[in-house]
Amino acid sequence: PQDAREFGDRLHAALLDSEVTRITSSPDTRTSGSRKKKWMIGSLAAAAVVVAGVYYESRSEPRPVPKQEPAAKSEAPAQDAASEQAIELAFWNSVKDSTEPQLYREYLAAYPEGRFKSLAKAKLEILARNQAAKPEATQTAARAKADNDAHEQETELTFWNSVKDSAEPQLYRDYLEKYPHGQFESVARADLDILTRKAQHRGARAQRQDSIPEIPDLGDLGIPGVKMSADFTDFVKLKDSEDPQAYRDYLAKHPHGHFASLARLKLAAIENKLANDAHSRND
Repeated sequence: PQDAREFGDRLHAALLDSEVTRITSSPDTRTSGSRKKKWMIGSLAAAAVVVAGVYYESRSEPRPVPKQEPAAKSEAPAQDAASEQAIELAFWNSVKDSTEPQLYREYLAAYPEGRFKSLAKAKLEILARNQAAKPEATQTAARAKADNDAHEQETELTFWNSVKDSAEPQLYRDYLEKYPHGQFESVARADLDILTRKAQHRGARAQRQDSIPEIPDLGDLGIPGVKMSADFTDFVKLKDSEDPQAYRDYLAKHPHGHFASLARLKLAAIENKLANDAHSRND
């Protein structure tokens, strides 16, 4: 469109210049002025049509789309390579410390020529060797455990044999403390319970014996010049006796004497002591 306008302007200027030249020329030329003027008008109209056609044609033609310069071919492959290396590195970092062989196989399948293929293959070999050695290690551990269990059982049996016939409750407590779930736990608890009850029974009997009153020293009761009764004299003879028959004889002779109640207490104490001693011997 710019070229068409320039062409029209130049054409218009040339026509005007030719008209001015004609008008200022000799008188002979004036006689034909009207005819030339008509020719000029026709030429201008034709030129205007030509210019308008050129302008319209230039407006109707599609404008060319500016071409974009293609990106440098060398930059795209470099970026793709860097991205691929980063992905591979992330993959490897996620499996490199694993003990699962399948993860290394997955890496090699994804990157058969990867940067870490040698490490992945070496890791697979190590894991395979460890897997092959595991049954042997398991058997060795099982044998060691069996030997240790046998030794523990033998030690426990020796301990129990040194305790089982004892009458000392503390030995059974020591066994149960060392072997709370041992082979002889139930037997040890039963024996300990029996010994504990026997000890409690003996303690109760001893307490009853200690509660029996002592016979006072009746020698201090003598009053000078006063004749003591036969009741008193007979009981003084029994003061230190441990013979139950002597107290029976006294009570038979003096059933209502002054010391009859005390003699009965002393007799009961002696008989109870004798019965406890007999029971202890039977235990």
